[in-house]
Amino acid sequence: MSVTHKALLTLFACCAASQASAGGVYPPLLPPEKTVIEVMAAAPELVAAREQVAEGVALGRKRRAGPYEWEAAVVTQSRKDPAGASFREQEYELQRRFRIPGKGSLDRRIGAKTREAGELAYADSWHEAGRVLVASWFDWQRAAQSALLWQQQADAARSQFEAVTKRVTVGDAPRLDRDQAEAEFGRVIALQMEATRQAEAARLAVLEHFPGLDTAQAPLSVLPDPPRLEGADEVWIKRIVDENHEIELAQARAAEAQLASERAGRDRLGDPTVGLAYSKSFDGNIDLLRLRIAMPIGFVGRDAEVALARSAATRANSALTQAHASVESAARTDLLNARSSWLQWERLANVARLSQAAADGVARAYAVGEVGIAEVLAARRQAQDSQLQSVTALLTAHETYSRLRLDAHEIWALEEEHH
Repeated sequence: MSVTHKALLTLFACCAASQASAGGVYPPLLPPEKTVIEVMAAAPELVAAREQVAEGVALGRKRRAGPYEWEAAVVTQSRKDPAGASFREQEYELQRRFRIPGKGSLDRRIGAKTREAGELAYADSWHEAGRVLVASWFDWQRAAQSALLWQQQADAARSQFEAVTKRVTVGDAPRLDRDQAEAEFGRVIALQMEATRQAEAARLAVLEHFPGLDTAQAPLSVLPDPPRLEGADEVWIKRIVDENHEIELAQARAAEAQLASERAGRDRLGDPTVGLAYSKSFDGNIDLLRLRIAMPIGFVGRDAEVALARSAATRANSALTQAHASVESAARTDLLNARSSWLQWERLANVARLSQAAADGVARAYAVGEVGIAEVLAARRQAQDSQLQSVTALLTAHETYSRLRLDAHEIWALEEEHH
């Protein structure tokens, strides 16, 4: 096998039985769980997504601190009395706007929800990255196994061509048989080259998102059977929906929007500004201390802010309802795919066995002169197609099972989720 073929498929978890998780044995064709978590944590997309946590913390801290700060002012002026004497006067002022009671506590609650939303946004990004890994991983494996099968068929076609050539040389077969065998050999070689190219492209696609994954091992010649999904559908649906970060994020944002709407309602009553000023009289003999309290008036703009906040809260609640429905629908679809793909593999595996047995029988018949080379090549093509369909179905069954286990948070969960 060439170096290119040895680089097509990857590390399979040979000791899957020792890597059990909450829902059973770790999916056998995935990389080791510890490796995946390390690679995902270092993936460029997730390094960038991790900033969502920092942003949530910063926004929460800003909300708790409030929108107002102390302001200091110095006023200098010159005064000239009727006698022509000039005096320089200075006034020092310190002022700040204060939130009326109740607004500060709401801001702290909003800040906590903002921070929670940041953490959940990263968790959702982590889960989406896991989905990308599962999809790209099995895309690669399908392409790699296809390349391996076409390599095996190319070897068989070469042997067939050489055997027919010998028979033609000794006069045991017509020249037309050699031409047909040579044409078939060329066809299979071309398909093998294309399959190799697609496998390498799929491998590079995996490394584009997850550069830390080991992609240097050869494909397995014998793949393990896909696990059959156990448990009732509703149990799986509940597990997926209850643990879904997209729903949790929508819940946090809906709660944040509701609190923001309440906060906007409180802002109908403006916050007062309190200022304290100190100065001396123009002759320096009298100290002046001035207290200033100002209240904003006007309600049109504040009423508009309340309406906007209520609209945002309504949209957030609608988004939550939509997220819940979308996740449940996707879970039911994935569950259907997991169960049907296993049955499809079972049927196609049986078809592949029958097709291979038929091709072997036709080859034996050709060896004793009972059939021509055309029948041999046709039977071999049918066996090739059946074998490729069977392997593709097997890997799809592995993929749908792994995807379901991922969505149920039984594999590749963030460390925080284990506590």
